Amino acid sequence: MFNNSDSDLAEPGAALPPMPAFLCPLSAYLGGRYVLEGASQGTPYVIRALRNHHPAWPLHPEGYWHTLLTQVPAWRQLCHLLDTPQNDRPVSLSELKRGATWVFESFIASLTPSTHH
Repeated sequence: MFNNSDSDLAEPGAALPPMPAFLCPLSAYLGGRYVLEGASQGTPYVIRALRNHHPAWPLHPEGYWHTLLTQVPAWRQLCHLLDTPQNDRPVSLSELKRGATWVFESFIASLTPSTHH
């Protein structure tokens, strides 16, 4: 799946969950961003482990892991935004959770091995 060969692409093992109708799209978006930005927080540890255990693997300076590493400030900005009361467009905690849950469920479905093989 990661070797850029179309012939090796596998179908997801489960259908992606349908996009829910959100009452507060901004909150749902922030919930999704929370999942995505939070997922990048383990990047320094992953890079260190890859260098220690697989030193022959090239980690391209513009590749996936280094790109995530440069996004660490985005996590701090997002946390600050979520911690700051919003006057004009209040963040709905329930919609934030729904957005985050939808992203998690989509990841799980897309990374579940197919049973067709």
